[in-house]
Amino acid sequence: SGFELAKSAFEKDPTNSEAAKQAAMIVGTLSESASNSLEQMKLGAQFKLSLSLSQSIDIQPDMVVLHMRGRFSFKVASLSWLERTMACKVLNSIPSCTYDDALADLLAADKIHPALDTLLFIGKAYMGRGERE
Repeated sequence: SGFELAKSAFEKDPTNSEAAKQAAMIVGTLSESASNSLEQMKLGAQFKLSLSLSQSIDIQPDMVVLHMRGRFSFKVASLSWLERTMACKVLNSIPSCTYDDALADLLAADKIHPALDTLLFIGKAYMGRGERE
């Protein structure tokens, strides 16, 4: 219901980047706690849409939005071949995300406001690129 409220607020005022950000945060949380991969993929697609609707990155860098987008890019870049195939069948396509995309957003988020969970995903993204140090 929180997602529906945030989505409704954004639809009433498409310039309201905060409503889009809140919708992305709520659906992102739902996606991470989904009971199966299919539901997680559907919620992930909705998360990406809500995140892309948020104008706050373009207007002024927002640590939370950059962090969420970086984590999303990391998650997509980390998908196995089987998960990618399944996502393409369910969603008709998946975004093209790389570990470099994830790093760019996570490093930008860390520059605005350092946070432990951002550093964790920066490390994971470097490991995904094969850079263990």
